Amino acid sequence: MLLLDKFAKIFPKEYADFKKINYKTIKRYIKWILLDDVDFFASEGEDERVDFLIDIVYSEILECYNLYDSHKFWQDLRLAGGYFDYLDDEDAENQLDAERLKNREEKIKQEEQTEKKTDELIKTERDALLGVSEKLPNEEIIEFIKKNVQDTIEALELVYMFENQKPWYIWPFFSNWNRLSLLLAFYQEEKKFSLTSASFYERLTVYLVKEYSNAGLNCDVSSLVEMFSEFAFDMMENGQTIFSEQGIQNHPTFKHKLETGQIDLLTLLSFPFLVQRGKWYEFRTLAFQVYLSLRKFLQLNEKEKIASYAEFLDLNDCFIDNEHDIWILCSELDLHSFNQYYLIPILKEYLSAVSAKLKGQEADGIA
Repeated sequence: MLLLDKFAKIFPKEYADFKKINYKTIKRYIKWILLDDVDFFASEGEDERVDFLIDIVYSEILECYNLYDSHKFWQDLRLAGGYFDYLDDEDAENQLDAERLKNREEKIKQEEQTEKKTDELIKTERDALLGVSEKLPNEEIIEFIKKNVQDTIEALELVYMFENQKPWYIWPFFSNWNRLSLLLAFYQEEKKFSLTSASFYERLTVYLVKEYSNAGLNCDVSSLVEMFSEFAFDMMENGQTIFSEQGIQNHPTFKHKLETGQIDLLTLLSFPFLVQRGKWYEFRTLAFQVYLSLRKFLQLNEKEKIASYAEFLDLNDCFIDNEHDIWILCSELDLHSFNQYYLIPILKEYLSAVSAKLKGQEADGIA
């Protein structure tokens, strides 16, 4: 039964002359009816209806009749419904605050769980698009090496390197079959691996360019290497390791040359620095992208390096997880500048912080 219908039934005379009733009378009657309903449904054990009257109907009455939201009356409703019948006003208010805090915490927890599930779905989708393997089984990697390296001694050497993770910088090439195939082909060409990661990636760059040049394509390969170094540099600064065809096409490094016909998109997408995985592209390995980025970065003059070294190594996303490898590449390619403009300032800052802490501890001891 609607509230006004009930009002009309209980107070027919007053309802007939509704506009003449003063404000206090209307408020008293309406609240009396609401309390009566809450008390009735509470006695019947219909908790859902009680909650509906208290949480929904009361709010609508306040808005509809422009009534004052009395905390005392709201407590009377709660008491009639069986809530806080053992609490005083202060305890009831504290209980309400605790409920609100609990609801907020539950909402935050639900949002965090939703965000976590979303991140997991994005990662799963990314891995599916890129064809990323969770982990290649060791026995399958060894079998693949033995099957694809014709020279038995070379095969055994590669198996030994894999099992001992030496040299350390080739480890990313065991993450999927395409990378492993490249590593085997490169090793059979070179017959050995370099002593440093920088030298290894320098030789790998030469190997990939030579392979591309032998295809007889009519383009300036050295110019493409420089453009891809600039592209790798920009992507690294943005924390990006994967990019779409559109992203490559619209990048300033390539866009003008594509629009003027100096290069074509197929040439870019087929350049051996990149590999396609599903609808996406990436560099051969993350460290290879860093090496190409460093080629661009090291073209800066000394003054620019001083201002830019810390910014260049302000790593984002997955580059942070490979900070150690990136530092080693920097030190191998540009030891003096790396030490002078990046490593030594970090050490000085660290030592300064330690010194300040020790002085603070000594002062506390004296006090």
